[in-house]
Amino acid sequence: MNAFKKKSCVIVIGPLVRSPRMMNHIKALLINGFDVEVISQATPSELIELKNKFMNIVNNIHKCDDQEVSHDVPTINFHLLESEKYKKQSYIMKAMSQMFTLLQMIWSVRSCDYALVQNPPSIPILPILITSKLIFNWKVIVDWHNFGYSIFLMKGNSGKIKMLGNLYFRIELYFGRLADHHLVVTKMMADVLIKTWKWDTKYPKVKEDGFKINEKITVCYDYPDVQFQPYLNKTQDRLKLINEIPDIADIKNVDITKYTIGVTSTSFTPDEDLQLLLDSLKDLDSILKNKNKRFMLIITGKGPLKEHFIKSFEAQSFHNIQYRFYYLKLEDYPKILQLSDFGISLHSSSSGWDLPMKVWDMIGCGLPCVAYSFPALDKELVHVNKTGLLFKDKRELVHCLEEMLTNDDLIHTLTRNSLDNLNEMDRWVESWNKSVRKYLQPGI
Repeated sequence: MNAFKKKSCVIVIGPLVRSPRMMNHIKALLINGFDVEVISQATPSELIELKNKFMNIVNNIHKCDDQEVSHDVPTINFHLLESEKYKKQSYIMKAMSQMFTLLQMIWSVRSCDYALVQNPPSIPILPILITSKLIFNWKVIVDWHNFGYSIFLMKGNSGKIKMLGNLYFRIELYFGRLADHHLVVTKMMADVLIKTWKWDTKYPKVKEDGFKINEKITVCYDYPDVQFQPYLNKTQDRLKLINEIPDIADIKNVDITKYTIGVTSTSFTPDEDLQLLLDSLKDLDSILKNKNKRFMLIITGKGPLKEHFIKSFEAQSFHNIQYRFYYLKLEDYPKILQLSDFGISLHSSSSGWDLPMKVWDMIGCGLPCVAYSFPALDKELVHVNKTGLLFKDKRELVHCLEEMLTNDDLIHTLTRNSLDNLNEMDRWVESWNKSVRKYLQPGI
């Protein structure tokens, strides 16, 4: 029996299936023997899929360790937030409603030793967690995916939005810094917290050691999990790969061997400009027709603007471009990346300091990436003419896609470099054990 409970609560204010990083945290916690309580949103079908995914992990742990005592096997429980009842509420009323629901759920998991929370959103969860930390004496770890205030400010430029955005920033800054530990997705984000937000006055700097930035803030990159692997014989075995993904059966109607396949994953939100991609495809189509090249674009994911963009794509008449919209099961998403020749990332970043996890997944499958350029991505992830190409506007995106589809030497070089990088890259659990596990120890 362990000297301490080893029980953690993972909190995601949103659908868990749309937060693969938090699902990876849960996986790492289970592998390390933690009981996990999950507070998040999920539809009935998503909940079944999530339970199957994590129970498979638990069962594998049980088999590997050959354990006979059932209480030594980690457990996972789900506490679901309702999403539908908040949709028609104003931002303030939504925050208040969520606050009361969260208070009830946090009371039910108060026996946990640690609370690992995704940020953003920051309101109302950060004030609630910091207050409950004083009552329940648990450690709070904030996983900074981005800054909540920067996403809020995307709502508009009105005086009211700016005033509320400033209030959001102050709440995020004040309550965020009171957490025990902080995980960030980029070195630039750590630098912002330490220098711009002046957290160096609270957390004395120590000598940088691998992932460590200082004693409280650690970079935890979204290294791809083990299911994201390159498929080296994709040209010869494409039909075999397609047969392994039931939800894309309609693609069999196309002679896929004649197409270069690009894939993009999206949440269909304003920070991913699918209109830019659509406008670029209109220009690209005539270029491909002149060069006798064909392009298959696969768009995966779901979100509020999906139906709008499906109709926008259907209104076009492409000659040398085909497209498909899919929403895939968790286990099928890596397979669609393996099927593809390169990835496309439209993530523009509200702050400029986060990184799109989809690009990490593409890298895990050995795919070069055409990505929207912003500071953190340019410096820490995609390297031009080595592992991918970058764009800022329609003209540059058209050029990048043309190069990927018509310059065989370039795509071969980028693919080879991407595969070579995999040999030096940690996978998720390895990285997590280096950067996060040290915080989940007694007395830390």
